[in-house]
Amino acid sequence: VELVYMWDGKITVDTENKILLKADASHYPEIEEYIMKKHPYIAPEIIKLDVSFGSAGYKAFIAEKIKKNS
Repeated sequence: VELVYMWDGKITVDTENKILLKADASHYPEIEEYIMKKHPYIAPEIIKLDVSFGSAGYKAFIAEKIKKNS
């Protein structure tokens, strides 16, 4: 992903990688803690999305996968 942002009063163009993790919400604190410890940025972009929408079939599929892996 190409980024354009202000840093130390200057316009900066840079690249970075984005990742998407899917996990049960109960694991969020540990995931955030791990990223904060390992990531070199002062404030890495960590966004939590609560999935309260989606097709019934997809939600059933995910629920079954979580159940099997618990």
